[in-house]
Amino acid sequence: MSEESPVIETSEEPTSDFSYDPAQLATNKLYQVRFRIGDTEESTAHFKDAEIQFALDSSGENVLEACISCVTAILPRVASGGEGFKVGPYQENGPSAGSLAYWTKLLNDLKAERSMYSSPKMAPAGPSIFHYGMMGQHDHSAVDPY
Repeated sequence: MSEESPVIETSEEPTSDFSYDPAQLATNKLYQVRFRIGDTEESTAHFKDAEIQFALDSSGENVLEACISCVTAILPRVASGGEGFKVGPYQENGPSAGSLAYWTKLLNDLKAERSMYSSPKMAPAGPSIFHYGMMGQHDHSAVDPY
């Protein structure tokens, strides 16, 4: 007795690993993320479209938050390249300090931009301690000794 597994059909088309069209920057959030993090060349791309789309989905389609998520994800990749090694005349270098510094600075810049937009508004905790006349103005009531 053999059971055949059901065939699941999906209407989704396979997504490409990389896509970018500067003409669509105004309307395509995936391209906006690529633009903001400088991941616009296919030959040097750090992210696949599906990874950026995951960041967008996770952030509620917020481009800035997706950029922060992508840069946060790439830091371990860059940092874990090791120090490099040398065996005889052969030498292989690890990640450049400049590359790690670039991604770290970009992450800090994006977080600073986020804090500009999301700084909490301070509401008064109670009634104001300031009042009219507190700086030496006399209360000119009906009975003024001066």
